[in-house]
Amino acid sequence: MHHDGISEDMFKAAAAAERPHSDYEALHEALAFLQNFMAPDGDWNTLEFQEMIGDVGSYSLIHFDEANKVLSVHPLVHEWMRCMYAEDLSTPLCAQYLVGLAVPRGFGLSDYLLRCALLPHVDAVLQYGADILVDLLPGFALIYRENGRFLVAEKLWAALVEARKQMLGKDHPDTVESIENLAMTYRSQGRYKEAERLGGEVVEACKRVLGEDHPDTLSCIANLASIYSCQGHFKEAERLQVEVVEAMKQVLGKDHPNTLTSIANLAVTYSRQGCFEEAERLGVEVVEARKQVLGKDHPDTLQSIANLASAYRSQGRFEEADRLDVDVVEAMKQVLGKDHPNTLTSIAKLASMYRNQGRFKEAERLGVEVVEAMKQVLAKDDPDMLKSIANLASIYSCQGHFKEAERLQVEVVEAMKQVLGKDHPNTLTSIANLAVTYLCQGCFEEAERLGVEVVEARKQVLGKDHPDTLQSIANLAATYWSQGHFKEAEKLELDVVEARKQVLGKDHSDTLTSIANLALTYLRQGRLEEAERLGVQVVEAMKQVLGKDHPSTLTSISILASIYGSQGRFEEAERLGVQVVEAMKQMLGKDHPDTVESIENLAMTYRSQGRYKEAETLGVEVVEARKQVLGKDHPDTLSSIANLASIYSCQGHFKEAERLQVEVVEAMKQVLGKDHPNTLTSIANLAGTYLSQGRFKETERLGVEVVEARKQVLGKDHPSTLTGIANLASTYQSQGRFKEAERLGVEVVEAKKQVLGKDHPNTLISIGNLASTYRSQGRFEDAERLEVEVVEAMKQVLGKDHPSTLTGIANLTLTYHCQGRFEEAERLELEVVEARKQVLGKDHPNTLQSIANLAGTYRSQGRFKEAERLDTEVVQARKQALGKDHVVIHAIPQNLMTTSDK
Repeated sequence: MHHDGISEDMFKAAAAAERPHSDYEALHEALAFLQNFMAPDGDWNTLEFQEMIGDVGSYSLIHFDEANKVLSVHPLVHEWMRCMYAEDLSTPLCAQYLVGLAVPRGFGLSDYLLRCALLPHVDAVLQYGADILVDLLPGFALIYRENGRFLVAEKLWAALVEARKQMLGKDHPDTVESIENLAMTYRSQGRYKEAERLGGEVVEACKRVLGEDHPDTLSCIANLASIYSCQGHFKEAERLQVEVVEAMKQVLGKDHPNTLTSIANLAVTYSRQGCFEEAERLGVEVVEARKQVLGKDHPDTLQSIANLASAYRSQGRFEEADRLDVDVVEAMKQVLGKDHPNTLTSIAKLASMYRNQGRFKEAERLGVEVVEAMKQVLAKDDPDMLKSIANLASIYSCQGHFKEAERLQVEVVEAMKQVLGKDHPNTLTSIANLAVTYLCQGCFEEAERLGVEVVEARKQVLGKDHPDTLQSIANLAATYWSQGHFKEAEKLELDVVEARKQVLGKDHSDTLTSIANLALTYLRQGRLEEAERLGVQVVEAMKQVLGKDHPSTLTSISILASIYGSQGRFEEAERLGVQVVEAMKQMLGKDHPDTVESIENLAMTYRSQGRYKEAETLGVEVVEARKQVLGKDHPDTLSSIANLASIYSCQGHFKEAERLQVEVVEAMKQVLGKDHPNTLTSIANLAGTYLSQGRFKETERLGVEVVEARKQVLGKDHPSTLTGIANLASTYQSQGRFKEAERLGVEVVEAKKQVLGKDHPNTLISIGNLASTYRSQGRFEDAERLEVEVVEAMKQVLGKDHPSTLTGIANLTLTYHCQGRFEEAERLELEVVEARKQVLGKDHPNTLQSIANLAGTYRSQGRFKEAERLDTEVVQARKQALGKDHVVIHAIPQNLMTTSDK
């Protein structure tokens, strides 16, 4: 045995165990030793055991730990004893029996804890070098499998299979049972093909030996179905499970525990296929039946309630799901004890539920509680222990504590590689989680490297069409998108959409989510019509499949709203935005992160419409909510503060905007790091506010800093890097440094043509900016040529009434004005004014600016009365829309004075 952790419970369990049928001398020796501590009536005699311990202890050969009730032998004494009996083969075999007989076969908390305590002793007795006794192989293999030592478990089950084939024959029920255990061990290792092969072999043997409808045959078919399910072959799994359910109802009865287990498994398979109503119907049936047959507090009943909660949650019925999950946790604490692995698993699920609700503090508290409890019950590298640490890391990540999350995830990845192997599905999941954390920190190269590694490994282990493989491809696409590699992202997303349609069906929620992601990629590529087509398709399908108020449906509506916003269809975007906010408040609560995000999206729509007061009201509400729920330094909170600052800036409240932006920059440097993409964006925003205040030196300093950092972090051709260069060009232009501005403008245009395409809206905007630089230099023909090109392209890409198209036309009128071509300028300006009134509204800042431009053209033509009338109209409207102290208001009276003087 091991020199430490020797408990009386081990010997007591061995003494009470059922006797093997073997006639080994070592077995008789072990039983004779245990007989020393038995009372005449056959019960265990604790006093006899303690007296023996006292005698041995008097020689200082052992130490008794009173607190933990375990014995230990000094390592040197222990090693000396092993050397003394090195030549005696009966001693290690006797030790095997003492440990092997102690292995309990039940699944209560005491059984589980004893098996965990026996692990080091099993290790110790198997290190003697003696052959492992066949009688003891099943118990030892069970211990190793439970503790995630799958390679050792596999070796033991394989040895048992061969021994039983020799002793009993290949079709003996005990042989077949050992093959099934080996298959399940392969499944636990993620070796699904080998598991499937053995599982099929077992089913055929059972049918041949026991008959097709024998309960053991049906159990083997159910296990084979579980292997199919692990591979994502849900239709095959469903077919077998339906077969098992019907047969068990006939053979065992509809309320037999095994029948109910088979129905529960079928419900889970339905849920994985997105058939939530069928899953719910079966789930309710199982819960009610188990309450009648097993009792309301039986562990199997509680597990079925937990499964039903998952079905409710998949349907967006969160209150019902939450209530059931809390009930399960409380019941398991009462029935199994607060430290039972199943209880801890249920607490971990509750923590995940709180995390998904944005209740991060509660989630963290439970997550830490589970980890600490598992440390007491399990080994530090037990797979369940590692899973609980991974769950805690995900909670930290949701709170924006990326460094803590990364530290735990690296720890989990390394441990899982050692315990489960580098290609085990759970190991790959842990690597995928680490990749996401790197992505959140802006570490794109590490995220991409791990993402590619996971995709390739999952293709090998799980197959190219397995749901987990497809999810990892989708994650890799998101990494490419973050790097501005839209073509690579699009290719992967198309692959995922087509594969999910084949594997899961065109209306499965995961398929629809992948189509929504593809729509977003089209949006970022400026392919607005394609994005809209997919966005509408997803919304309609999700309404049919999940219901109009399901969170996933509401998310798809938000995506469609953002597409409408990008098309300049602000009223439609607003209508959808309001719909989403109201529904999310009802479904998730007003402080749920998704609800708060939807309010922020609506605020940004109001900002785009020039409805700054409404935008500000919602922006303040969002910031306060996120401070309460996420904390003042969470990245999402800081992003909301930055958005609020942008609303202040639009209103000309530059000091308030600056104050918030400085606060955001400093906080992001602390939380995310000085070179994180979000930090750099916040610095760029601050530079923009300085520019609006005419503080050119500070603007330039920050602009150069952002460009250099983005080149290092994102690459010189990343869209965000090019935006930074374009902003720096604007700064140079504002300072009259036109040659420098032109050089950067040309650089941006050429790069965007290569990266985004010549007709991408952002490329066209950069061409427009370059035209503005030419105009500032008096190169009116060059400016006109580019602006005509931009207007024609935008009409084709965005439509003639898109806000960006109208801006392009307005810029062209400025060039005509500079050339003295007032009639052409007037014609286009009238066109812009009318279109903006229709698209943006008569009081939108851009509409008012176009009216002011028209007034300027009238003034240049000597039509002062008409100019004065328009100027007055603009002043009154801007006072209403922007406030009387807005910086733009103070620029207009000079125009009025000039008009009146003339």
